[in-house]
Amino acid sequence: MLMNVFDPGEIRIAICRGEELEEFYLERSREHTLTGNIYKGRVENIVPSLQAAFVNIGEKRNGFLHISDVIFPDGGYRGLLPKRRRKKPTGDKRDLTIQDVLYPGQELLVQVTKDGVGQKGPALTTYLSLPGRYLVLMPALHKKGVSRRIEDEETRKRLKDALRTLSMENMGIIVRTAGANVKMEDLKQDLKYLRSLWNAIKRTVKAAQAPAPVYQESDLVLRAIRDIFTDDMSVCLIDEENTCNRVREFMRALLPKAVNKIKFFDERVPIFDYFGVEEQISALSRRHIPLERGASIVIDQTEALVAIDVNTGRLKEGSLDETLLKTNLIAAKEIAHQIMLRDLSGLIVIDFIDMERNDHREKLYKAFCGYMEK
Repeated sequence: MLMNVFDPGEIRIAICRGEELEEFYLERSREHTLTGNIYKGRVENIVPSLQAAFVNIGEKRNGFLHISDVIFPDGGYRGLLPKRRRKKPTGDKRDLTIQDVLYPGQELLVQVTKDGVGQKGPALTTYLSLPGRYLVLMPALHKKGVSRRIEDEETRKRLKDALRTLSMENMGIIVRTAGANVKMEDLKQDLKYLRSLWNAIKRTVKAAQAPAPVYQESDLVLRAIRDIFTDDMSVCLIDEENTCNRVREFMRALLPKAVNKIKFFDERVPIFDYFGVEEQISALSRRHIPLERGASIVIDQTEALVAIDVNTGRLKEGSLDETLLKTNLIAAKEIAHQIMLRDLSGLIVIDFIDMERNDHREKLYKAFCGYMEK
C-alpha cells in the first residue's frame, strides 16, 4: 500500500502487486462529505405527508429522517439525551406515524447515510453504526450477526458461536467480511477499540449543545487502514511523516501487531514515480484502453450509466469463433480491473463482441463473474 499525502489538497492511495496497480483511491479536500458523521441534532419540523422529520444538525441544510430510520419508541439512546417531554407512544410500531414518534424541538442522535444533492439535505438514521476492522458496533441494537457476504455455513456457525462469548452490554455487533478467518483475540481487540470509540462519543454527546457534530468519520488515510489494509500486505509506505505517525498511533489501537508495517517513505523522488505507478494512474482518465494485438475497450461515463465497448483487433488464432471468444475473455479481465480501479458503479452496460455459440457466451459470463469476485 502506497499513500501519497504530501499535497495537502488531496490524498492518493495505491494498492500494488509487484509493479502492477490493483486498486486506486482518491480524496480531495474540497470534496466535503458528511457520510458516516454522527450529530446531536434537533427536530425542526415534522412532515406527515412524507412520514419524515427534518433535523437540524448544524450543517448548511437540515437532514431528512424517515420514520423507517427512527428507533422505536422515540429515537433511542436513553441517558444521553434530554428526557422526552411527551408521553411515549405505545402499540404496534407498524401503526405509528412520524408525529406519534417525534416532535419539534426533540433532540436526537443521528448519523448521515447519504450526502445531500442539490437542494436536498443529507439522509439520516438513528440506527448508528461504528465500523472497525473486523466488526461493526451498533450501540442501539441488541443483536449479534455475521455479514451476509460470508456465505460458508461452517464459518458462519463458528463466528456466531464466538459472538455468544462476547459481553456486549446491550449493544449489537456484526462480523464484517474481513473478520471471516481471524482469531478470537483479533475480534476482541477490535471490540475493545470500538467500545473505546463509543465511550468517547458518549462523553462528547453529554457535553455538546444541539445541533453539534459528535463524531466525524475518518479521512481516506485512516479508512484505508481500517477497511483496505490486509494482513497479507507487506508494507504501507507514507510520504508525509506526521501522517505516518498518525497512522501508527491509529494502528496501535486497531491492530497492534501490524504497527511495524507502517513506514515513512523518505526519498526525494515522488512515491508513485519511485514505484512506477504514476503512469498507470494517469491512464485511468483515458477512455481508450489498448489490449493485446490491436483489441481495445472504450469506457464512456455519463450521468445515467457507464458504457463499455469492446473492439476486436488482429488476434487470429484458430477459428473465428475462437478468436472472438479469446478477445472477449481478454477484455472481460481488463474490464473487471478497470471497474475496480476507477471505482465504477451504478448502471454499467458492456457491449462485448457478438458470439454465435451459446457455450462461448456461457464461458464468457462465468469468466467475467469470476474476475469481478476477485
